[in-house]
Amino acid sequence: MSKLFARIIGPLILVASLSSGCLLPWTASQGATFEGLYTSSFEVSSFVPCSLNEAPGYGSGYWLASTPDSGFFDQYGAIPPGGVKDYKPLGSPGVVVYVRFIGDLSPASLSSFEGYGHLSLYTRQITVTELLEMTPEYQCGD
Repeated sequence: MSKLFARIIGPLILVASLSSGCLLPWTASQGATFEGLYTSSFEVSSFVPCSLNEAPGYGSGYWLASTPDSGFFDQYGAIPPGGVKDYKPLGSPGVVVYVRFIGDLSPASLSSFEGYGHLSLYTRQITVTELLEMTPEYQCGD
């Protein structure tokens, strides 16, 4: 059975996933559009896609980095205290904002020693290349 899976079924699942637009957890994505919630504080830079339906915070979602010319962190610094209502960051005092951007998603790390961010707590890193929207208003699913 394992040879059958390795030779026939495994590749069929891969082709079906790729053709349906499903992003496999170990693959990378370049220049894709992402939307979700973001927070930042001491040792935290957490982005959680809307599809995960959870709060960003310490070790949650993806570690977020940004290219200097995207202006992401400048705009985040200009957001007034408060952020998205009903979403308190997990273990961090940062402001939660809704963001939509173009960026690059790393492949998933294979072990806790190869993770991203503080203490390698994040399995992936997402790098913002172009900020499209940032607001303290919740917009996931709208």
